[in-house]
Order: sequence, then structure tokens, then C-alpha cells
Amino acid sequence: MASYHFSVQVVSRGGGRSSVACAAYRAAEKLTCERDGLVHDYTRKQGVLHSEIALPEHAPERWLDRSTLWNEVEATERRADAQLCRETVFAVPHELAREQQIEFCREVVHQLYVSRGMVADWALHDADGDGHNVHCHVLCPLRSCDESGFLAKSVNVYTVRNADGDERQATTAEYRELKELGWEKVYKYRLGNEYRELTASQAEEWDGCKRASKNAVQEARYLNDWNDPGNVERWRAAFCDMQNAALERAGSEARVDHRSYERQGVERIAQRHEGPQVRAIERKAEREAAARGVEYAPVTDRAAENAAVREHNAILARVEATIDAMRRQVEALRVRGHEVMDDLGRQLAQEQQAWRDRVDAARQRMSAFLKPPAPERQHDVSRLMAEQGERRLEAYRQRLADPETRLKPTAERSRSFDRHRDLSQREKSFMRPEQLARYERTRAAEVEKAERERVAAQARARSQAQGRSQSASRPSPSHESTQSRGIGR
Repeated sequence: MASYHFSVQVVSRGGGRSSVACAAYRAAEKLTCERDGLVHDYTRKQGVLHSEIALPEHAPERWLDRSTLWNEVEATERRADAQLCRETVFAVPHELAREQQIEFCREVVHQLYVSRGMVADWALHDADGDGHNVHCHVLCPLRSCDESGFLAKSVNVYTVRNADGDERQATTAEYRELKELGWEKVYKYRLGNEYRELTASQAEEWDGCKRASKNAVQEARYLNDWNDPGNVERWRAAFCDMQNAALERAGSEARVDHRSYERQGVERIAQRHEGPQVRAIERKAEREAAARGVEYAPVTDRAAENAAVREHNAILARVEATIDAMRRQVEALRVRGHEVMDDLGRQLAQEQQAWRDRVDAARQRMSAFLKPPAPERQHDVSRLMAEQGERRLEAYRQRLADPETRLKPTAERSRSFDRHRDLSQREKSFMRPEQLARYERTRAAEVEKAERERVAAQARARSQAQGRSQSASRPSPSHESTQSRGIGR
């Protein structure tokens, strides 16, 4: 598994460090610091695979000697708390061969530092000796240089102003030329508790003011932007791209990312850097455990903490792998479901088309039997239908005019004909005048007959009622005979 590491720090004299000592340790050489006379001998150091000095085009050739380079750095930086150099440590992919690792370091150093005018002294280390902790140390002085040597870190620029009120910044050399054009330096003046930044000409108009400082308004302008805080993030991103490109050229599928787990959105816990002291203690504990034939366990708190973090991350990795596998299965089922639905849709479309073809064929067969008749045949058919209708109408008229066929039997007439005694106007409209006259005569006779029957029925009913009343008023014959027989005795 490829690992990413890229750290930057500044070597400062204020922290009790020496650039000569740092260079001697990184390169495993013996160097003498001319500033304090100390000899730094690290020739017995193990694990230094390669070291070299890379110079920009305008740097002097004498700096290819490591002692000359760093003694000049110590001589140039005179302050007791001076910043001497910048050290970068980055991990080298163990997937690369040894020559590929050296070439990779050379490419990184040139692209990040030498191409920007920096002098770089770098060394390739394999601290553990097993090829899994290969890293590179790069020491870069902080000053720009030319053919003669190191330049100043910064120059003072003065604020100058002309008679029109225009303002700009200029170095001492630039101000010599601008002074001839009427530009003046700006100073800070005071009147009571009020301060103003004015030129000498402008101060004459402010009566009673005095110059607050003998120095003109100025600020430091750095000759390079190597100390820009944003450089570290840009260098880390560029190194990440170069490492991934090297892994791809080596045929490895591993990739690295310079962002933290939080910035990547990955549910992982970051391990803490152990450092050379912790690693030395842990390597000694590993050798002792192997000699005793027991299982190795971390002996320092930092190593134990990182072991617990690795175990936790391994559990998270297995869980995420399971979730990813399930997600792939769901996606495969979804794709398969879409394929099945597409197949069903195609089959349904084919069946629908088959039914449409069948319906079209049936319509074509029916159209052969339902063709409209020829005009002359249609005329004959219309004439026959008119004659048939006339005959049916005539028969209907006769049935309506003939009382024998029109009247129903007496029992049936008493139920229905009384409710529908007269013909409707529509029925009468079908009858001829003579048929209608005959119907009227017949209907009048029927009405007269019905009236006579009704009167006769009323008369019979009255006579029957009178007969019942008379019979009720006469005495019973059996009772009278009994009385007469009793009187005679």
C-alpha cells in the first residue's frame, strides 16, 4: 500500500541548530563548521542510499562542495536567531526500483525547488533497511543567489510622492533616479496628538509640525516568495501528482492523496507521526521479541496508539468493502431488472403488433364482403324496400279500421282496452279518410253499446237491492206457523 508523507520545517539558529550539522547528518559525512569550529562526523551513519547537490543555472560551481555551501550559509546569516535553511522530508514509493527512486527524487527536487532558483542538497535514506521506509531529506537555503553568492533576503523600499500627489514605492537605487524628477520621500510628522505622513514640501504648509522620526516611511520587500505560507499546500499537491504519476509508470494501481481524511470525506482516523526515536525503540523491541520467540507488542504509547488506530481503520475498511460489494450487487440487480423490463417491453410490443396485424387482416377480409352495392342494384333494393313498407302500412291500416281485428276479447278488453279506448293521433294519421270515418262510426256504436250496458247494469243492481230490503222486512214463515199451532191447541 502506497503511503504519502511530505513535511516542511525551517532550521533556525535560535533553536540551537546548525545547517552544517544538518547537512553532515543527512549525507552521512564529516563536516567542520567554520563559524564555531565544531566537527560533525556522521560517517558511521547507516541507511544513506544516495546524496547530491542540485544548483540552479546562476549559482556558483563551488557550492557543489557540501562544506563550502553550508559554511557560506552560516557566514551569511549573522543573527543569533537567524533562519538558516528549509528542510523538506517526503516519502519515496517503495514500489519503485532503486534507480527509479533516485530518479524520482531528482525530479521532485528539480521541479519544486531548483526550477524556482533554490539551491537543494538532498539525500535518500532507508532507515529500517527493509525498503519500506524510504524517504528523502532536502535542505534549501532561504536566500536567492547569483554568480557571486547569496543575495540579501529583502530590501527596504521607501514611500515616495511627487508634487501632483502621486505615490509609489522605490528602492534606494530607484529613488536616486526619481529624486531628479521631483519625487520626495514621505516622513511621519506630528502636531500635538495628530500624526500625518507628508513630504518635506507638504510639511511646510502644516505650521508647527515636527518630524516624528528621522527615518522615512519604508517597508521590507522580499526578493523571493519562498516563505509564502501557501507554498506548502501547493508543493504537497504537486508532489502528490508526481508520486501518482510515478506509481502509474511503475505499473502499480496504488494511489495517494495529499489531503487529510476529513478533507477527503473518508471515515478514517489519522495516525500520529512516530519519529526516529520512537521507531528506534520499536525496532529494538521487535528484535528482542523475535529473539525470545514471542509476539511483538508496541512498547511506546505513540506506537500502541497507532496500532489501535490501524486496527480500527482495518475494521472500517472491511465494513466499507462489504457495503461497496452490496452496493455493486444492488446495482447489478437494478441493471438486470432494467434488462428484464426491456425484454418484456419488446415482447409486449411484438405481441401488440401481431394483434394489430391480425385486426388489419380481418378488416380487409370483412371489407371484401361489405362492399357497397352498385348504383343500379341499390336503386332496385330501395324500390323493393319501399313497396314492402307500403304493404305493411296498408295491412296495419286495415287492422286499425276493422273492429274484428282491432277489438280484443271481452275479458281482455275489460283489463286493458278500457284504459286505451281511443286510437292515438299517430295511429289515426296512418288511416285514410274513409277508414277514419268507418272507425268513428264503429267507435260511436261501441260507446253507445257500452253506455247501454252500463245503464242496464245499474238497473239490475237497484232491483237486486230492493229485493233484499223487502225480504228482510217480512216475518219468517217458520215462526208464524209455530204460533198458529200453539193457539189452536
